[in-house]
Amino acid sequence: MSRPSSTASLRELTVTFADRTVLDRVDLVVGPQDRIAVIGDNGSGKSTLLSVLADATVSKAVDHLLHDIRTLERAITEVTGALDVAPAAELPSLLDQLSELNDVFESRGGPTLDRRLDAALDQLGLGALDRARPVAELSGGERARLSLAAALCSGADLLLLDEPTNDLDEDAVRWLERQLDTHRDALIVVTHDRSFLDRFARDIIEIRDAHLHRYGDGYRGYLRARDAERLRIRREYELWCTELARADKLVVTNALLSSEIPRSREKPGFGHGAFRTRSADHGATGRIRQAKARASQLRSAPAEVPADPLSFTPDMGGAEPADSDNPMPLVTLLPGHLELPGAVPPLYLDSTLEICPGDRWLVTGPNGAGKSTLLRVLAGELATGHRGASEELRVSWLRQTLSSVPEETTVEVFAQSTGMYPDDAEPSLGQLG
Repeated sequence: MSRPSSTASLRELTVTFADRTVLDRVDLVVGPQDRIAVIGDNGSGKSTLLSVLADATVSKAVDHLLHDIRTLERAITEVTGALDVAPAAELPSLLDQLSELNDVFESRGGPTLDRRLDAALDQLGLGALDRARPVAELSGGERARLSLAAALCSGADLLLLDEPTNDLDEDAVRWLERQLDTHRDALIVVTHDRSFLDRFARDIIEIRDAHLHRYGDGYRGYLRARDAERLRIRREYELWCTELARADKLVVTNALLSSEIPRSREKPGFGHGAFRTRSADHGATGRIRQAKARASQLRSAPAEVPADPLSFTPDMGGAEPADSDNPMPLVTLLPGHLELPGAVPPLYLDSTLEICPGDRWLVTGPNGAGKSTLLRVLAGELATGHRGASEELRVSWLRQTLSSVPEETTVEVFAQSTGMYPDDAEPSLGQLG
């Protein structure tokens, strides 16, 4: 069976949400063995692009990837059962159908699916997960890793991964990279993990200003091309500004020149018809007209303005730093087992843990080690006799996922969370990008 020349393609696609255009007349062709990373600012349309690609290639990359293989399994079982009761005249057709189903099933890795899925779940820290456990009870990270395991084992011709490294520890990321190395079909990944895309991507698609900009030679090739683009844009803008300033200056200069030139007068004795008055400006009017036309042309087609360097200077409104050289701890955890009802896994501290004003800690460990559980203890959400905290302690916690989606606007939610007035909250939120 010959392979298709392209796995997915988009032509003149426009996607609009309310009054905002996310993708504007974009074209994209994905080859059977392309390895593409999609990057761009938050909200630029990266996940939207993946959703459109999935909808555009329903037969090859559907939302429920394992559902396809399970459907094949059921079809094979049904046809096999039909062979036992079918009349002789229908047997050749059923056998051909069964052979075709088996070919597709094997090409999708169906015979080894369950074994590969078990291995994937184990590598992603979900090997001990109770298969009867409701998905609603899983954490956001566990759900993401479960979806990733299913996607990688699906045998899809077009594999779409949206931020696959977000919930993975270092070992799981390395395992994911090995799996992608063995994937021989088309692969598109949305990621902000620069080191990850540097190791696997052959092409980069940047979504910018509702358009797709494609770059070859991997992430480093993208960086070189973007540096060259920025240099070109800056030079073209500087040239445009210089030309516009020159045209405006010519208008002013020639206008002054024209006003200072005295008009010619007839001299007595020459006769009225014998003298022709000279031009009052010696060509200044023409030069003014040309300069104005050039300035108008430049303003009607302005050069692209170079992007300002990114800056991040929000007023976070933090507490005043402690004056003492030995500040009192904000939170203290004493050695021993942390008796946490319902918390998995149990935690044990072999030494006192004190967090003082100005401290900066990084909590690391494999998936399921208890990192989020430790945060719950520090925040006071999980009660334990080993925790002590300052009476004036204020805690703000960025969780992996939202327990519910608020109905208010973004500014209203930000104002409520920070105790600010909405009018003051909007510019503060703007400083955060």
